[in-house]
Amino acid sequence: MSNYQEYMDKLDKSAYHEGEWQWQEGEFTVTRTTHWSPPGCHMGCGVLLYTKDNKLCKVEGDPLNAVANGKLCMRCLAMPEAVDHPDRLKYPMKRAGERGENKWERISWDEALDTITENVLRIKKEYGSESIVVVHGTGRNIGWQVPYFASACMETPNVSTFGFGGFACYLPRMIGTSAKYGDMIIVDASQAHYNRYSNPE
Repeated sequence: MSNYQEYMDKLDKSAYHEGEWQWQEGEFTVTRTTHWSPPGCHMGCGVLLYTKDNKLCKVEGDPLNAVANGKLCMRCLAMPEAVDHPDRLKYPMKRAGERGENKWERISWDEALDTITENVLRIKKEYGSESIVVVHGTGRNIGWQVPYFASACMETPNVSTFGFGGFACYLPRMIGTSAKYGDMIIVDASQAHYNRYSNPE
């Protein structure tokens, strides 16, 4: 967007309930929020969630959000399908049959955590702490917590980012822009941020 302030000046902000986080539109409750969708999405795009009877029915981009100005990728637009998919895991599951049989039973969070604890202690005893690898993604606020957790709780020096969600999203974006432009291109949104939040009137 070449001129964010011009875009915002032309936008009918009242039509999008500026300053409100939730409102009614006919039979739908509309909730304004920010979506960080795994795996690998760093954008934090503004979304308007349309719900009815506690069920997510539709997602639209929030034109008042400075990140994407109302535009969304398929990840956000397909959110209702992901949220209500019959195979979505909503609670801990434990294998009920043999490996490969695809038989599972629901267990409590306490049982799940106890099972994990028992197995971590068993592995440490049988194979040593160095046999444990702790993997984390690109969360900007976990750069120190995860290694600390690995060292203090798991007693392992093995901390890795291998297999994190960014390999599916962030890495291809970096390589794609580097191949075309010789560098990674990042949009400078500082002016939009300044116009939006420094002069709220």
